[in-house]
Amino acid sequence: MRQSLGVCVGITPFNFPVMVPLWMFPIAIACGNTFILKPSEKNPSVSLLLANWLMEAGLPAGVFQVIQGNHVAVNALLEHPLVKAVSFVCIVRAPDFDSEIALINAHSYANDSAIFTQSSEYAKAFSTNVETGMVGINVPIPVPMAYHSFGGWKQSLFGDLAMHGSEGVQFYTRLKTTTTRWSIQDEHKPKLGMPVF
Repeated sequence: MRQSLGVCVGITPFNFPVMVPLWMFPIAIACGNTFILKPSEKNPSVSLLLANWLMEAGLPAGVFQVIQGNHVAVNALLEHPLVKAVSFVCIVRAPDFDSEIALINAHSYANDSAIFTQSSEYAKAFSTNVETGMVGINVPIPVPMAYHSFGGWKQSLFGDLAMHGSEGVQFYTRLKTTTTRWSIQDEHKPKLGMPVF
């Protein structure tokens, strides 16, 4: 049996204020967790709209919450002892090709990277030399379908599970094994001693 974890957090970027949260919270909530969304401070209104729609749809109070703020709010969530799972997506930009590869490769996170170019030479060099689990050429996020799990490298992925796709259920739950054995007995009178088989 899989059991919910409890409090889950999603920290999302400014550039995809709806898509990235929708990768996270539906699966987390469907698995029986509560979810705290910390959107980018640059555009939190979409997250508040999502929260309002969920309340209007009948989601119980407290199941989905939005916390606004900067890195202070992020650090508070990361350090809180009740938080059991964190999903995180961010974006970085660089001024030129060589700086971009150096910046990405030096970063401690390596989930995905993307380049927009008309040059097949740059595309091949980028795809070959960048140290991330997923690479996009002329696509903003290199995830082909929602069921195709993240391929993060370095510290992008703690453990071996992704936050969405078929692995999302495993990410937002934990396995519990219960072993039982039943003997035939009078259903009206409980036997409290060791069973006799």
